[in-house]
Amino acid sequence: YSGDYSGDYRGEHNGESSGECSEIIVGNAVGSCIFNLLVVVGIAGLVAPLKADGVTVIHIGVMLGTAIILMPMMWHRMKLDRWEGLLLFVGYFGFVGWLVSAS
Repeated sequence: YSGDYSGDYRGEHNGESSGECSEIIVGNAVGSCIFNLLVVVGIAGLVAPLKADGVTVIHIGVMLGTAIILMPMMWHRMKLDRWEGLLLFVGYFGFVGWLVSAS
């Protein structure tokens, strides 16, 4: 029954604006994904030790560099402009292309 959720999406309950409701939706989705990932990896680690054979210092550097680049982008207005999204998109496919060519 979609009637219960349409009002939540538009923010028509409890006097909330649609901006507040969309922040709650995004927060719930991200929090749920992080929790599920940590629980699945945690339980798998309890069952059998996990190995990260293919992870190198370069991979960790790219991950940290992406986080460092992304933080000021999001602190600016808590949204990405098109050029910022394009920069991340090109960076992602550049890294994947480098991984494919290196293997």
